[in-house]
Amino acid sequence: MIENQAASDLAMLHRFEPVVRYTRGERFFPIDVQRYIQQCSLWVQLPNETARQLIPEGQLTLEKLT
Repeated sequence: MIENQAASDLAMLHRFEPVVRYTRGERFFPIDVQRYIQQCSLWVQLPNETARQLIPEGQLTLEKLT
């Protein structure tokens, strides 16, 4: 019974798994969000003001964004 359930679960996972396709010249690919955020900085720009940096590159984390 457990084997049948595992096989059924696996079949469902395969049925609904994402399919990723790229075109020639594609420039954007999936990447780890945490790794991406670590390379970013956070800025704010209010109307009629110059942009100012709130968190510099390398110091931004997912925790700081939540």
